[in-house]
This record gives sequence, structure tokens and C-alpha cells, in this order.
Amino acid sequence: MSSKTEKKTLLHQLSLELEPISLNDLAEKVGGQFKERSIRRWLAELVEEGSVEKIGQKRATKYRAIQQA
Repeated sequence: MSSKTEKKTLLHQLSLELEPISLNDLAEKVGGQFKERSIRRWLAELVEEGSVEKIGQKRATKYRAIQQA
């Protein structure tokens, strides 16, 4: 699977969530198929692209997809 496809998988899962979700919960939701470090990197890229909002800091950090109009 390419990095682009994996980021789309994370973004899709985030868009299904009604509330912001933690990195650990997101990893569980995608079936543990990706390493935590990779998920962190992809989330940082998605935040930088403006597709995902990062809420909080350190252990309390949660993420949510930004609804595109």
C-alpha cells in the first residue's frame, strides 16, 4: 500500500467519527495494520495539508477531519 493510500485510509476513518479521536483509538479503528510512528507522520502531514484538525497537546491530543465544502 502506498503512503498516499494509507493517508486516505486514516482520513476516511476520521471522517466517520462524530467526535475527535486520539491516535491510539484511531490505530485500533484501522485494525492495527499500521505502526504508531507512521500514523503520527501521516496525521502531521494531513494537519499540514489542512485536511485534519489537531486538538490539544501531548497525551491529550485528538484529531478530526475537516469537512470540505
